[in-house]
Amino acid sequence: MLSRISTTTINTVGLIAVILLAIELLFTDGGIIFSLLFFAVLLFLGKKFMKRTLGKVVFWIGAVGLGLSALSTISVRFAIVAFLVLLLIQSHKKREQPDELVPSFLIEKPDREREAVRPLLKNRFLGREKTLEQPYGWKHINITGGVGDRIIDTTNTVLPEEAVIVIRHGMGKVTIYVPYEVKFSLYHSTVFGHVFLPGMEKERLFNKSMIYHSEEEEPEAVHLQIFTSILSGDLEVKRR
Repeated sequence: MLSRISTTTINTVGLIAVILLAIELLFTDGGIIFSLLFFAVLLFLGKKFMKRTLGKVVFWIGAVGLGLSALSTISVRFAIVAFLVLLLIQSHKKREQPDELVPSFLIEKPDREREAVRPLLKNRFLGREKTLEQPYGWKHINITGGVGDRIIDTTNTVLPEEAVIVIRHGMGKVTIYVPYEVKFSLYHSTVFGHVFLPGMEKERLFNKSMIYHSEEEEPEAVHLQIFTSILSGDLEVKRR
């Protein structure tokens, strides 16, 4: 049912919600902003120390508080109501025009071919994502994340001559393990965070970008290109 809703309609609802949020923030005393930021920080800290009991308590306080604070805004209420109205409209259209079942004769693909189309990592708004600990087949990585850590271990796979990793992330640490014999290029930008690179001291960045090329110069060597963009968080590239 959700697939029936056009992207233009969803974008229009989102744009109206953003405009309403901007108007609401301009004509309030700033309490909403403080509340959202406060509970977002609690959510981040709780997620970071989730293994401890106190971390779990802080996490759920932040999650519940952030949800209630968001529901108190006009923009979020509008988005929920608009989404429900769209679902009702689509449900009504589906009853009037039910889907036609057309038989199709498809050749069943082997499990290996179906597995090949699955990405190594998923886009995840909240939580930790990492590559498999056992050997796996390489596929270029292009992901977007919200809050949490991302761990990519390229030592458990066979990299092609040109391998690409693209990560756009909100808050959290990104760790990438690179084999010693592989040369890599790093293109990194962040609003706030630290960068840890092999053979270099920790570097602090504030609203900056950086480019780094490893010292391997053999033309036949595998080349790993890493593009990372982090709002607030650390990036660490380790040799293994």
